[in-house]
Amino acid sequence: AAQTTVAVLPFQNIGGDKNVDFLRLAIPDQIVTALSYSPSLAVRPSAVTQRYASQAFDPQSAGQELKVSDVVTGEFLKEADN
Repeated sequence: AAQTTVAVLPFQNIGGDKNVDFLRLAIPDQIVTALSYSPSLAVRPSAVTQRYASQAFDPQSAGQELKVSDVVTGEFLKEADN
């Protein structure tokens, strides 16, 4: 069966808290690890998608550049201790 190609892009830190900025790459890396266990998915490695961490990007354009059929994006916000 054909595999679905997926790229998990760096998440956006919408709160701007520099103390949790490492999560921009850490959360997507965990998602890549979990998705990689699925035999029906071909997941691009985090090392390939990290180039989008230092710039604003259009997910559709990034997906075309990475030659994937699906793109996962996200954002996070630290609020108080959560």
